[in-house]
Amino acid sequence: MDVFEEYLHRQVAGPEPVPFLAALWLHTNHVPHPAMPEWFNAYADAHGRPAGDYLGTISQMDVQIGRLREMLRREQISTNTMIWLVSRHNIAAVWVAFFSRQQRYCCRQAADNGAHIGGSDRDVNAASNGLRQCKGSLFEGGIRVGGILEWPARIHRHMETSVPAYTNDYLPTILDVLGVPHEHPEWATDGISLLPLIEGTMTRRPVDSPLVFLLNKQAAVIDNEWKILEQPADGQCKMEEPYASMPLSDLAGPFLFQLEQDPSETVDVSRAFGNSPRFTSMAAAMEQFKASVDASAKHESLCADPSGGHHGPSPPPAMPPRPPTCTSRCFYLELAGGSCLTVSELKKRATVQIGPCNGGSAWQESAQQKRAGMVENAAQEIQGNSCIKLDAKDAKGSVSCEAGVAEVVVGSCDKVNKPPTNGFVLHAQDASTAQLMSMECGGMCLADLGARGVGLVACSSATRFAYVEA
Repeated sequence: MDVFEEYLHRQVAGPEPVPFLAALWLHTNHVPHPAMPEWFNAYADAHGRPAGDYLGTISQMDVQIGRLREMLRREQISTNTMIWLVSRHNIAAVWVAFFSRQQRYCCRQAADNGAHIGGSDRDVNAASNGLRQCKGSLFEGGIRVGGILEWPARIHRHMETSVPAYTNDYLPTILDVLGVPHEHPEWATDGISLLPLIEGTMTRRPVDSPLVFLLNKQAAVIDNEWKILEQPADGQCKMEEPYASMPLSDLAGPFLFQLEQDPSETVDVSRAFGNSPRFTSMAAAMEQFKASVDASAKHESLCADPSGGHHGPSPPPAMPPRPPTCTSRCFYLELAGGSCLTVSELKKRATVQIGPCNGGSAWQESAQQKRAGMVENAAQEIQGNSCIKLDAKDAKGSVSCEAGVAEVVVGSCDKVNKPPTNGFVLHAQDASTAQLMSMECGGMCLADLGARGVGLVACSSATRFAYVEA
């Protein structure tokens, strides 16, 4: 905030303020919650113990938001400045955009969404105000948060609304306020202008512009009080009943919820409304949204090659040298366009994905007798927890062999006193190509599913990777 204060002063110091766009990130309430002493000692829990590590950081952030508002008042631009505050799980970000004296100022305050319990054993409902699940899930506890907009020039009194909105609406709103068209009006857009809501003429979100979400294999569409949800995940907390004990095939969905009557998403009404026009139209909207994400990646953001390979806006990084932890022959599994089978991050449990060829892209066949032939990641950072496998979603450790259902991860290679079975081995390998076949699911192999990540399909139609020795 100190740096922004100096920056703001420079932007408004001349005869006419200079247009600007600035982004600030406030990490104070991110784990490990480093509260300063004056805030740490200001709070106690129900047992009288200090509770400032978390509550204190929220107060620290609140003070800085107040400081930001005071800066805008001091520079005499607060009246025509929009401040958007969005509660999210563990980080705050501020976007401030100034255009001119005749136009609007825009300041956006936001952060990471969803309830976050920080690894504690507390009931997740205490962190999500009764909503289901938490960060990382498309159940309501992972995405529904409160929001505040301050704009004194246009909002003169306190108002409340239950019309659903999200950060995808910010850009269309600001463009509408300024009367500026998008430079690519032909591109797909997921948001709408909230100016009618601000002006009091919108009482429901337009049916043709629902909220849409896609997170790995999870997908959701929210049309006001109705929500359709597909392949929901637990997020960063244990899955709650009744979904925790569901077979994986049933957990795939799609589910239909009436959020006004059932905000905790306990009652799936898809059977009662399965043939209704509403369910049919929302299911169609979900499929159209998935297709639009894929089309945007190929033809707009260029995150994917239109021919089917994967590439980014710039060339992928050079292939790293042979990892020092290889205990047997190391190799890379490449796709057209220079992408590799890799991991989302170098940690104990990570998602397997298609991405740049980097330090997480080297693989090897295990040399240990107990799991001989299993493919494991060779990165030193995850040594011993590096086998590629299907993610088990229940206490019994069972996985789904249904095409496209189970998430593929790297994790612990062994079961106690049992040979591992939930792994992958090289299949149909020749001198230059290979497939990865599931040990648990006969005849099923790993495949690139595009926007949905990687998953299982029949080996006859699975992805054949270029096999490159490290």
